[in-house]
Amino acid sequence: MLDESSPDASSLRTSRLDARSPTRADDARTDAVLVAALVARSDDGAFDQLVERHYAMVFGTCLRVTGDHHDAEDAAQSVFLTLAVKAGSLAGVDSLAGWLHGVARNVALRVRETQATRRRHEQGAGVAHGKPVAIDPLAERLEEALARVPESYRIPLLLHYREGQCCRSIAAQIGVREETVAMRLSRGRQLLRRHLVRSGSLAGLSLLVAEANASAPAGLSGAGAAIIHGGSPVGVPARAVALMRSTVDGLALVAGKSVAILVTAVLVVTGTIAAVAVAARSSQPLVQSVDATARSAPTERSAPMARDLSSTTTLPGTETHHLLGATTAPYPYIEYLPGGYQDQPQRLWPLVVQLHNIRLDAPPFGETAADLDSCVPDTILARTREGRHFPAVILLPASLASGDNNWLPWKTSALIHHALTTYRIDPHRIYVCGAYSGGVGSYDAVLGSTGLIAAIVPVCGMAKLWPAEQYRALLGTSIWAHTSQDDGFSLRTAAVTFDALGGILGSSNRIGDGKTSADRGRTARWSATGRWEWTDGIGAVANSEGHQFHYTINPPGQDWTQTWRNDAVWDWLFRQVRPENGSPGFASTPPLTATVDVPYSYAIAATGSPPPTLSLSGAPSWLSLQGNVLSGTPRVAGPSNPHAPGHTAMMVLKASNGIAPDAGRVFRIDVVDTPR
Repeated sequence: MLDESSPDASSLRTSRLDARSPTRADDARTDAVLVAALVARSDDGAFDQLVERHYAMVFGTCLRVTGDHHDAEDAAQSVFLTLAVKAGSLAGVDSLAGWLHGVARNVALRVRETQATRRRHEQGAGVAHGKPVAIDPLAERLEEALARVPESYRIPLLLHYREGQCCRSIAAQIGVREETVAMRLSRGRQLLRRHLVRSGSLAGLSLLVAEANASAPAGLSGAGAAIIHGGSPVGVPARAVALMRSTVDGLALVAGKSVAILVTAVLVVTGTIAAVAVAARSSQPLVQSVDATARSAPTERSAPMARDLSSTTTLPGTETHHLLGATTAPYPYIEYLPGGYQDQPQRLWPLVVQLHNIRLDAPPFGETAADLDSCVPDTILARTREGRHFPAVILLPASLASGDNNWLPWKTSALIHHALTTYRIDPHRIYVCGAYSGGVGSYDAVLGSTGLIAAIVPVCGMAKLWPAEQYRALLGTSIWAHTSQDDGFSLRTAAVTFDALGGILGSSNRIGDGKTSADRGRTARWSATGRWEWTDGIGAVANSEGHQFHYTINPPGQDWTQTWRNDAVWDWLFRQVRPENGSPGFASTPPLTATVDVPYSYAIAATGSPPPTLSLSGAPSWLSLQGNVLSGTPRVAGPSNPHAPGHTAMMVLKASNGIAPDAGRVFRIDVVDTPR
């Protein structure tokens, strides 16, 4: 293992300083100043300077992920076209380099998967296809390891090694002292080496240094300037424009208020004129509230949005395995994209997140693709592999810890927001389902993302024994719970959950009233008369409309098997749509780690019309909410020492605007020691 005194580490510390730092030290304007000039349209050269400063880093990131020069070039150009569109929303971004790196990595991952899917389809059809791309495994593991380094350390590494900036230049860019930059570079190298050692790829550390000779294509400058001034991005490849469009659409779901500008780009591609409609956007900073219209029609292509509420399709979908660190998601997961996803770029799709059960004696899941596959039995993906196709984006995450508390609500919330920024998701049709610990996690997901999830299907899971008022978080989400007649514990805990809901709604009876041991295969539902009523079978549930609570008792031994294989369950689920009534919600997720003596800041993107008011409970003394910004500087680490001043319990962030239900986020910030 390399240490700070080793020759290789010394070479890595000094190589880029010697090569390029003098030019960086002479740069008079920071990225923030250039972005401000770009937004104000006061300097036509601002975009060119940003491209010149960051293109090598962006292109290098795309090349390491895609393994193909042409794919990387198209992806890199799309990143800077996205910058031209989204510059107005970057006021709350700490580092432009960090933002560009994150966008570049996500775009490159999409390009790589699209190309792999195309090759698979061509092979299946017997069509001649090109030679498979050879991705350098060391470079790929380096990018994965770099993505796992906390942002406060990753940004100095990017600026220093990928862009050749010296400590003085980096300090000016991110607003800290030179000594702090040096400390973060040292700690960043340690963290990066640690991740590489775990992956057995320490040799990849030498690839951190970017090639200095990567230069932007000539047409990028004019295309960016055209977008900034409201024109058409002529002179860049059609695929770069299409990638920009999909990236902007994804960012618009969580970034802030958007005003759509329809740009018709007439591009010359291999001698053919292609007309491409580009949804370019001018966005407000993240600290602004987002109108409900930005959530209900994020692409602003139709209003109201036309939805296909069917739960089945004849088009087969595709699966992709994403290991931890390969994406920004907090869990490794299997991704299922529905048939037609790539061919219908205008369409928004439902999202289904299924949380698998975890046995107490099970080892951690998700470290390999085989681990991910071990989570598939008795889930919705078992149905898709049998030929039952769903018109939805489906994510099956793998928990990395055993035990009933493994599906943490703030992590599930972060996974959902990862999906909103990565895929074309209808924000009003987000569903979570799971069995046993996954059923518990389904209830917890609503608590962690109140105002976001349309419906859940928990099987043999319970809403933990919350205080009575906490059950109010469930009122805005449709629930169809299932259990088995021979599972006494689940029967009792489900009764507690639904009786608590009934009590809040003013029920005149308890859910157990009228139920006998012969009621196998029957369902209780909340009726319009304010009572729990038992019905035969489940047909009445599947055909019902509107907000609802249902509770089905299946025959002995038929809990998740009976549920996931019952098409009526999926027919019901896919008809659940969160009302577009202006009720509040959140379009951002907080950073879950803070560092001692380093300022912490979370710019909250809150949705709703009228704009909601925010409140915070359970926060430690160092943290305060001012307007839409949660900030503070911790002085002591926690929660490893529960008695330390830095220890943080679970906090609840609430958004209210007078339209029910209120939105809430439950999360915890872990404070870590300042690296020495």
